[in-house]
Amino acid sequence: MIEWEEASPSVIHVAEELIEKYHPWLKEARIGFVYRDKAQKSKGRLVLARAQTVPAKLQVYLEYDFLIWVSKEDWEGKLTDAQREALIDHELCHCARDDSGAWTIRPHDVQEFWQVIERHGLWSFDLLRGRDVMERAVQGGLPGVSAGKVAAVPVKGKIDVLAEVGNVVDE
Repeated sequence: MIEWEEASPSVIHVAEELIEKYHPWLKEARIGFVYRDKAQKSKGRLVLARAQTVPAKLQVYLEYDFLIWVSKEDWEGKLTDAQREALIDHELCHCARDDSGAWTIRPHDVQEFWQVIERHGLWSFDLLRGRDVMERAVQGGLPGVSAGKVAAVPVKGKIDVLAEVGNVVDE
């Protein structure tokens, strides 16, 4: 059985710094963070965190626009500081507004199979742009991290709500 608990202040601190530096539009968003006891396995991959919107009907119980869960096991015992920042940055990149102004989950910029790249090269605009971004990251090193409205979600008494929100999948 999955165990949930309030995320630590270290998660909130990283998120606030990233929102200030890279995601200023999220200063208006209400983002809740919770720990999941360990990573989730999905389609053969390990998922260390997941961002999802909180449906309007559940905002009566959870006053957040987004709920982001983070694997406590990985956050506290396996990830470096740089990896923690990248993980939270990744999840915050999913948090966006659509054309109508509603909060939504943004998909990944690039999706491709390694085998297709091996056989056909960087055949799409997304892959070519990805190459340029990756080359700059390798040549320039990783940038440093330098507050938004984020909070740890108290879990006690809200397990049923979290379970229902957990059904909203970010794939």
